[in-house]
Amino acid sequence: MPAIGMADTEVAVIDYRPKDWPTQGVKCIARRTAIPVERSPTGRARKRRTIPSDQLTLALDGRLEHVYGYSFILTNLDVNTAEQLAELKWWYRHRTDLEALNKDARLGAALRHLPSADHRVNTVWMWAALLACAISSWLQEITGIDYANGRGRRTLTRLRRELICVPARLTRSGGITYLRLPPGEQLLATVLPQLQQLPRPG
Repeated sequence: MPAIGMADTEVAVIDYRPKDWPTQGVKCIARRTAIPVERSPTGRARKRRTIPSDQLTLALDGRLEHVYGYSFILTNLDVNTAEQLAELKWWYRHRTDLEALNKDARLGAALRHLPSADHRVNTVWMWAALLACAISSWLQEITGIDYANGRGRRTLTRLRRELICVPARLTRSGGITYLRLPPGEQLLATVLPQLQQLPRPG
């Protein structure tokens, strides 16, 4: 059954239970996503662990054009029809988005370091952390570096490393200002032209 809101993704109910889990009323839902080799996740990415190692080896050797990433959830909710199955997987996926947002705020925006015994100061710190998460999401959405469907989004920590804290140098020659980036592919070279094309506020 095709997944809702995810390209090249299928979901199915499979016969699997972890040891000692109840067998009555518990179902295992598997999700399989086709990932082109050129978009395969890096070694640091959690998504890379969803790809079987044998497939990944063949892909890196140039013998496959795409690999499959697998994920599983166990549920006691009804999945008696294909429509229920697709809708339930969509619901679970967006539920985990909230958990990812909380984790990003804690680890990427220092929400875990509330600085004061004063409730008002901590409230401001909390809203600043959540605003940082929102700005990160907006930046990736308007510059097209995520998949434009809420998926493939970088965490704040990764975005800071790949975009915000990239060393660069401004130089001028013939009245023109140049931004000199380090050698190699740089995310800033993709993001900056997109931002420059945005209409200026009136």
